[in-house]
Amino acid sequence: MRKGVIILYLLLGSVFAHPESPIFSSNDLNVTLKTVTENKKIHVYLTIRNKKNEACYIPFWYLNFYCEEDGEQTMKNDWLRIIDEKNKIVPYYGLISNPIKKWETSDCFFLAKEQEYIISLYDIQSNYLFPKTKRITMKYYGPLGESNVVKLKLK
Repeated sequence: MRKGVIILYLLLGSVFAHPESPIFSSNDLNVTLKTVTENKKIHVYLTIRNKKNEACYIPFWYLNFYCEEDGEQTMKNDWLRIIDEKNKIVPYYGLISNPIKKWETSDCFFLAKEQEYIISLYDIQSNYLFPKTKRITMKYYGPLGESNVVKLKLK
């Protein structure tokens, strides 16, 4: 009887036990920010590169910057730090939404080692109150880590 209980325990343990999913940490990723100005609109491209020697999972929540509110698309977080030429932070006026949950791999994007994922943000002025300034400095500060600094001359 005891032998049967041990075998049952081992079988059930192997069915229900699963190793921790390798959800990313910000140290695992290299975040590169690039901007393009077109028709007085600033577009931002974030390249996320897995620099680990193994694959990782990134929650979709952190890769999708937009959500819909009252029928319009808006950013859902203030993850871009924008500084004007007077060294003042450019105010953000979109949503602030941070989920608190334990991520499962089904909620995540699989990023193989050395693989890249590009996030495109169009017309960021629709969520930031840009002052009349000639230059800005921009950096991503978010759950994926920190990016390089980009200096941009405005027209």
